[in-house]
Amino acid sequence: MSYPAFAAFFTDPGITSARIQVFMALQPDRALALDFVRPVDVKTEAVARAARVSKGAAVDALAWLVRHGYLVQHGRDGRGIRSVTLAYAVPVARSA
Repeated sequence: MSYPAFAAFFTDPGITSARIQVFMALQPDRALALDFVRPVDVKTEAVARAARVSKGAAVDALAWLVRHGYLVQHGRDGRGIRSVTLAYAVPVARSA
């Protein structure tokens, strides 16, 4: 699957192997199967397990993906679990 944010992700100078693994685990055809419309609660432990990274690496990757516009965060529930969707496209101008 390819879409504008997917292509932009692989040209981003800030990607790391853990961020790639987390991003790929969140793709529509993968284990966690996010999409562009329906927000899904994403538990850090589930992301870490699906991406085969440490919990700390998953936390870092999720925060980075939200901060850089590859994931859209729709809020957190009472337990602090993020509700996210994939971003179809990323903003053209991002602050460094």
